[in-house]
Amino acid sequence: MVNRLNNEYLSLLMLASLHGYDAVVRVLLAHCPADIDQTELKGRAYSNNGDLVHNATALWCALDRAHYGVAQSLIDLGKANVNNGPFHPLLIDAIIRERFDIVCFLVENDYADVNETMTNDQNKCSSLIVAAAKGNTQIMTYLIEKGAKLDYRTCIHENTPLTVAAIEGHIASVKLLYLAGASSNVTNRYGKTPLILAAENDRLNVVDFLLDYNQDETTFNNLELLASSYMVSKNDDERQEPERMIRFLRQSTEKRLLLNMSKSVAQPIAAYDFHKECQSIDDLNQI
Repeated sequence: MVNRLNNEYLSLLMLASLHGYDAVVRVLLAHCPADIDQTELKGRAYSNNGDLVHNATALWCALDRAHYGVAQSLIDLGKANVNNGPFHPLLIDAIIRERFDIVCFLVENDYADVNETMTNDQNKCSSLIVAAAKGNTQIMTYLIEKGAKLDYRTCIHENTPLTVAAIEGHIASVKLLYLAGASSNVTNRYGKTPLILAAENDRLNVVDFLLDYNQDETTFNNLELLASSYMVSKNDDERQEPERMIRFLRQSTEKRLLLNMSKSVAQPIAAYDFHKECQSIDDLNQI
């Protein structure tokens, strides 16, 4: 390994890969001692955008600089492991860094599978979920075209790509996933739909979009319950939250009236000073 004054720590193979010297890479692969797996040696290298990346391999270096001929030599001749990235597999790493060119190289050459490649954390996010979290519709469109599972669930929170996009407020990603066939009624581990999670996270444009396509009793009930519960639990001086929750109640009520969908109303009780549930826009205007 070579220590450089700029804090990089590189093997000869990494140096050759960074500079795109394919002939040198092939010589090093052919003459490397059998007891040294130089393709998997890790060091430190600056990425093309100036970040110092730890645990970089020669293959990562070649991909970062878009030296795809070198990358092919490392994989085909040197048996470089595409799952051995700085932290996640190289496909996931490319999506996080929004390197569409690297994503295409790995998938088109069958070096990485869009469904089998997961993050290395306990949640095991798929490539499409990572792209949805970034809000990168170009990469998402490509992954969907390549057969990425639309309703894959993460291991811990059981979130789908649509759930993650809704939480993050990436409206273009939400629209893309929904129109591609992703389920908007699926619930995560905590029983929450993408619409409810969008409402909780103040993603108003996502709520508006999903309400246009989710017009059923369960959706309206859940949104009304969320709004009512939140308003009761918050202090009166926190005006932004009540206003937002009243907005949700108004939307749900308007949708019910438009669809001529009646609401099941509980009888007034002493615990709530015998107040009645809102059933009309006029009722809401009196809040």
